[in-house]
Amino acid sequence: MSNSSRFRRRSQAGFTLVELLVVIGIIALLISILLPSLNKARETANSVKCSSNLRQIGQALLLYTNDNKGVLPPGELFYIGPDGKNSQETWATLMISGGYLPSPINQSGGTVTKDDGASNTALRCPNGLDNKYSAIAGGAPPDVQSQNSAVGAFYTDHYFRKVDEGKYDHYNAWYSANGSSWWNGTTFQPVWPFRQINTQAGGKDIGDAGGVKVTKMKNSSDFVAIYDGVNTVHFRNANRINLRHGGGKKTNVLFFDGHVDSLAKAQLPQGIAVDLADTALLNAIPNGAIWRLDQRN
Repeated sequence: MSNSSRFRRRSQAGFTLVELLVVIGIIALLISILLPSLNKARETANSVKCSSNLRQIGQALLLYTNDNKGVLPPGELFYIGPDGKNSQETWATLMISGGYLPSPINQSGGTVTKDDGASNTALRCPNGLDNKYSAIAGGAPPDVQSQNSAVGAFYTDHYFRKVDEGKYDHYNAWYSANGSSWWNGTTFQPVWPFRQINTQAGGKDIGDAGGVKVTKMKNSSDFVAIYDGVNTVHFRNANRINLRHGGGKKTNVLFFDGHVDSLAKAQLPQGIAVDLADTALLNAIPNGAIWRLDQRN
């Protein structure tokens, strides 16, 4: 048999099993080497997009305050609408209804999907879940670093909304404002930049519906404005701050001077209610940010 015949027979036989296993092994090795780098690149891109969203929100807040004598929007506003019904606004819906942010597609209920247009709005964090966050005991995730908290969106019963002739239009959003009610159950504590104001019947803030002047935010480069979070405002609950970035280890934060930074868990207040209301604890956080007007730098 000639050498050329033997060569043709071997070529027609194709790859041997050993050769196929070697190729598969090489491909698997390449995937194992490249996949962490691809995931890291994707996470970096998401964090950059989130930071861009927060800067856009910061510009919207600046325009709002310029149009309103330097006063910040309320974090939440409960009031009686022109139709005599209880109505609600939030900092996010005021940004939309005032034309400071583009309007995403409305949603009145059901599961959030990217098809709702949420992916095309500055109110969406790219690491946020597309499903609504279920209301649970305590009103927040159990830990700022729990799986759902790290990428959580928001609650089923807390939409971001604007009022339209007595009817609610719902907007999906993945960011929270540094705010709470000034009423602590006994007295007023005027310490939060984004107030929760209630002028409805029985509301504690009737007759005192004014917002906070942005000039009150001293050390604005350290003072938290908006952050990755669950719900409209934190309402003194640090577990509503979400560690969505850096593999569930960091939170993106917009500060009042307009810059955005990523804070690690050790730089954030942690716990339900007592932590954000405890200035001694906040002052003791190493390299921590400013959350309250009465907090020292």
